[in-house]
Amino acid sequence: MPGCPLQPHRGVTLAEVVTDGVLDAAFAWLCQQRRDWPAAADVWRLRHHWPEEKEQLRAELLAGTYEVGLGSGGCGQDCPVPAWICAPA
Repeated sequence: MPGCPLQPHRGVTLAEVVTDGVLDAAFAWLCQQRRDWPAAADVWRLRHHWPEEKEQLRAELLAGTYEVGLGSGGCGQDCPVPAWICAPA
């Protein structure tokens, strides 16, 4: 997938994904990517409520109820990364 930031890798288990270390690393990455976004952007709500949001995210992932809408973000139409991650600032 040209232009997609994800690279092929070994499979990971759900148990590996929902650890504090992985979720916090993903959160840190998102905060870095969105550091210059306006104060009204939804990323700031996430930042202010991260402990609660992290537990909700973990619960939804483990229950199999978490959903992400895919779209043509900054990566391109065939990229599996959610549009809100790839969308240019």
